[in-house]
Amino acid sequence: MATKISEMIVQEDIPAITINEEGIITQINERFQKVYGWEKQNLIGNPLFIIIPEEFHTAHDIGFSRFLKTEKPTLLGKPLALSIRHATGGTLPAEHTIYGEKNEGKWIFGALIKPMD
Repeated sequence: MATKISEMIVQEDIPAITINEEGIITQINERFQKVYGWEKQNLIGNPLFIIIPEEFHTAHDIGFSRFLKTEKPTLLGKPLALSIRHATGGTLPAEHTIYGEKNEGKWIFGALIKPMD
């Protein structure tokens, strides 16, 4: 049976991305590429920070580390009005909804990242 995260990455209408518990990008869907200008080969295997605006790096690192330590979610599954870094270097407002699953003792995370007007 497919997991929620594996199902989200095959969506065609919403940009989606997955990372492992080390914060490394593992997948993006075609819609993510079209909306945010990134190509798979430029993201897969790289740290998530490549798409996070610099001013959010510390907050993301603190929250991500806290979750991995406590495994108590405070933001998972909740829409968050944040920003994302476009491949051109600019930032765009986007609604992030983040999900996490533990598979074989390791966390994987997926996010639906909808552009906001």
